[in-house]
Amino acid sequence: MKKAYELASAAAKESQLHQKKYYDTKARGGEIQPTDRTDLLHNVVKALEKIKFITDTLVHGEQKFMGVCRLPTETAEAEHSFRRIDIRLIPHDQYYCALLYFTGSDIFNKTMRGHALDQGFTLNEYSLRPVGSTGTPGEPLPVSSEEDIFDYINYPFKKPNERNS
Repeated sequence: MKKAYELASAAAKESQLHQKKYYDTKARGGEIQPTDRTDLLHNVVKALEKIKFITDTLVHGEQKFMGVCRLPTETAEAEHSFRRIDIRLIPHDQYYCALLYFTGSDIFNKTMRGHALDQGFTLNEYSLRPVGSTGTPGEPLPVSSEEDIFDYINYPFKKPNERNS
């Protein structure tokens, strides 16, 4: 299991390192516009297929890959376990909301989103936004860490391994 984590982490770090160059930093209409980054996801998937980590593809788009991976074993004779794997390209300004979302259990995410609403915010894997008096979400708040999200909604910070409930 540790080797699988190391492989996935290496691919994620590689994606994160190259992510910024796949976004145009010139504002167009007030938003940062993504440029062509199809090759980034394609290259990560191909590298994982080459080492026989990814075995099957379910969906492969420009920003999202869903498939099946084969976990490494300790010995050559041991039977491999298979798992579903999702790889997503996330814009830098959405990274921490996505990280929080994908490291929390379903119950934890629902509880946290409910608490955010109680505190006057809407939270999803893309952003944290204040909800106005009309019930309409405002502009995304600047988030530079997972801790920022917890602080905004006045919720005690939980490490990823504590997000099971």
